[in-house]
Amino acid sequence: MLAANWHGPRDIRLEDLGEPGAPAGEDVVVEVSWCGICGTDLHEYLGGPIFIPPGLDQVVLGHEFSGRVVAVGDQVSTVSLGDRVVAIPHRVCRKCDFCRQSMFQHCRNLQLVGLTRAGAFARFTVARQDQLVLLPDEIPDEHGALVEPLAVSFHGLRQPGVEIGDDITIVGAGPIGLSAVATARAVGLEPIYVVEMLPQRAAIASAMGADVVIDPRETDPLAAILDLTQGRGTQVAMECVGLGETMNLAIRATRFGGVAMLLGIAECPAGIELGEAVREEKEVRGCIGYFEGEFDAVINLLASGRLDPDPLITRKLTLDRIVDDGFEELLCNRDACVKILVSPLPEETSTPQGQSR
Repeated sequence: MLAANWHGPRDIRLEDLGEPGAPAGEDVVVEVSWCGICGTDLHEYLGGPIFIPPGLDQVVLGHEFSGRVVAVGDQVSTVSLGDRVVAIPHRVCRKCDFCRQSMFQHCRNLQLVGLTRAGAFARFTVARQDQLVLLPDEIPDEHGALVEPLAVSFHGLRQPGVEIGDDITIVGAGPIGLSAVATARAVGLEPIYVVEMLPQRAAIASAMGADVVIDPRETDPLAAILDLTQGRGTQVAMECVGLGETMNLAIRATRFGGVAMLLGIAECPAGIELGEAVREEKEVRGCIGYFEGEFDAVINLLASGRLDPDPLITRKLTLDRIVDDGFEELLCNRDACVKILVSPLPEETSTPQGQSR
């Protein structure tokens, strides 16, 4: 099968790899329908290994995916052959303190699909049954591939101190920021203020439900937010960029006693100023990943029609175009590109055989 195999910075090779064998135990073989290129994939392409473990000289990338079950191990009881599924990338030990608290993204023995083990930029990939969530018939495969990034922003909106009806500032309208706009609108936060300087992304933010989009090149964003809120700031601010400047903006835009959530991943020391948070009793929370049940919650929002992720999809490609029209396009055309979905190009007609329950 053809796969996008990472070998190093700017070295993703389309290689013919062997198909998975018959799965054992709780393992499930999934035939991939669509897989999104994530910002994490892009970072690994540019400068990895970052999350890829040192010493791992190659790995198939891709962890935001939907697909169909084509083979199951002899201990699988939660999915059946032919089921449409999405996958939680975390493969956890189920034994450590964090796993026992359902904080799976903090598992002390965490393995990650597409980073520490083979991912979904291939026709087939393998996941354990507890990583798979059923996808209802009314949700298309393309939307299923967006459940993972939507769950990241949804997790932020479920933090303590965030309530239906709260106003929110979202700093940055990249894939996670735009997901935050969509999920905030779907769960009832309003009004929604977005800070974004790239015009096409700003337009998408408006299309997805932002009430006001502020261009920081034209307007002081903090002054604009204070003006919109009669000097108070918003109850919630969500930073989705990963820069010290934008993290500090999120803290300053939060009202007294509010919550500033930091979802952006800083690649270097960010220089966060916490004095204002102390003086004004603001809560500053780091936020990453998702808890158990949050994929199901996002799927329910999609199925209900309250959450429409279509504006997030910039382009759909076959796997053979993933480097030039996928990774390089995201690097060269940041404004116009949000989420590029990749469909692995089937090159064989056979599927791995496993045992059905």
